[in-house]
Formats: sequence, structure tokens, C-alpha cells
Amino acid sequence: MLVPEIWGNGKTKDYPLWFWAGQQVLQGENLYPDNPAAYFEFIYPPLSAVLLAIPSWFGKIPLYLCLSFLNVVAWWMTAQFSHAMAGSGRKPGPWLEALPGFVTVTFVFDMFDLGQPNLVLLALMLYGFWLLRDHRGWMAGSMFALATAIKVFPVAVLPYLVWRRQWAAAASMLVVRRACFCSCCRRRFAASSTTPRS
Repeated sequence: MLVPEIWGNGKTKDYPLWFWAGQQVLQGENLYPDNPAAYFEFIYPPLSAVLLAIPSWFGKIPLYLCLSFLNVVAWWMTAQFSHAMAGSGRKPGPWLEALPGFVTVTFVFDMFDLGQPNLVLLALMLYGFWLLRDHRGWMAGSMFALATAIKVFPVAVLPYLVWRRQWAAAASMLVVRRACFCSCCRRRFAASSTTPRS
């Protein structure tokens, strides 16, 4: 899956986009165009680019390998959280334990193949629900906020939290999400203020 990306011309735009976004952060450049009518190369929240900058500092290949490793860990964690929340408390047999992996293998393959973070987001959301079941609302909200700061669509859990009156989780999600956004804005402002103007 990664061979065309590393040694060829690439077959998707996502892996090169992640590297570009990480390099933009490292070099203090803009992620988004100044003109709202222009084409947006990067349509994700700024925190995701900040996180991508860490492995991007080591180069393109370490970034791609890091993303693949995260997907492997996320795949395993989703299975563990699913068993913990949907099971009866007993360890499932090996065939039952392997069944979710077989059923979702095409979806998981796409995550590796396209370089999308959805599997990582699923692991974060399931971890948040596991914390919520354990009455740790503030930690659960933080996990939901982190997922939302990486890609916007997990914000759909917020109405559910309000409906279920999980006030601590909802408040934590809003506060941590706001803190992530503000920290990225401050970093960008600091980088802009140190860039010489012609």
C-alpha cells in the first residue's frame, strides 16, 4: 500500500497532503489561503497539521510509517474497546474475537491505502465512550474534543451528550476543543510575527 507513495509517484493525494501540512507548520507557512474564494488544499482543523508536523520533521517516509503504525494500533484498540463495551465480561473465543476484523477488513484497508485518520478517530471515540461508561466525563469529553480537533465530524457526539445530560463530558469537550483551537492560533500568530515582511 505504501510502496507507490514512497518509491513511486503515489496513487492518492492524502499522504502527500499530510506531509505538506506538516512541513507548512514546521516552516511557519499558511495552511489556508488568504482569499476565501481560493481552493483550500487542507480542509482539516489546524491541530491535525500540528500533530502531523512532529513525524514530518523526520521526513516523508517516517511520517508514512508513523501513520500506518497509528492505524495498526487504532485497529487493535477498536477491537478491545468494542469487546469491553459490548461483551458480557467474558473473554470471547478466538473466532468471535477475530470476526470484527474480518468484517471490516475492506474498510481498514482503505484507511491504510488512502491515509485517512478515520480509524484513529474511531478508537478515540470508543475510548471516550468507555470512559463515559466508567463515569469519567471530563476525560471522555477530552477524547471527543481531540477527535474533533483532528477532523470535524466527531462533533456530532455533542448533541448526544447534551441529550443524555452528560454535562461534564459536554463541557470538557467544548473547553478542550476551544483550548486546542486557541493554542494553534497563538502558535500561528507567533510564527507570523517573526516572519520578515517585504
